[in-house]
Amino acid sequence: MVRNSLQKVVLLNFLLARNRFRTNYNATFLWDSSAPQDKKKALDIIKNAPPDDIAEQYEKFRHQLWMDAERASMFFADKVLLVEGATEKMLFNYLLANQWHDLTKERILIVDALGKYNFHRFISLFEAYGIRHGIMLDNDNNKNEHAAINQLIRDRKTEFTLADPFEFNKDLETHLGLSCPKQGFIKPLNILQKLESGTITQDQIDSLREIFCSVLDIHTNTAQ
Repeated sequence: MVRNSLQKVVLLNFLLARNRFRTNYNATFLWDSSAPQDKKKALDIIKNAPPDDIAEQYEKFRHQLWMDAERASMFFADKVLLVEGATEKMLFNYLLANQWHDLTKERILIVDALGKYNFHRFISLFEAYGIRHGIMLDNDNNKNEHAAINQLIRDRKTEFTLADPFEFNKDLETHLGLSCPKQGFIKPLNILQKLESGTITQDQIDSLREIFCSVLDIHTNTAQ
């Protein structure tokens, strides 16, 4: 019963968000004849969206896939940091466990959204249940559909979003001055190796902490 109620709330928010995106955002961005042609892929995504009944079914499948026991902990955390994937999640969990001990009192949960295309789903869920959260994402140089998706995420800020989303210039690896492995599944291991080897400097770690605290509205001057 709880799961069905949760799905109904999230699905309603998803459909409302999608309709707002179609009617408002498209009119001012995607449908603008002066917009660059690299928006075509984003436009195609919206134009080829499935009918609402099929979209609702897809959403049920998606929520069944990602609402596991770990992500369900978001309902009990004081603050949630929403990130794109496993690399960011592993990085910040590692830093919280090994350096940023003073931040554990904030009861923060790091949640990976399985890609920025799912951010709006989590934000709708956070809004429905009053979950305070911060957002970090790669801006992917705002290329092609990423310009539209990034703007949609910015526009989805709610009263429970603690600060403006932070966007890494291109991606996290570029932000840290690292090369990005071609095989995506190696990225979390690569970041961990760079941390352990000292390739990621303490200054960079301190800078990440400032960003981390900023998006979660944490006020502290102590770098641990």
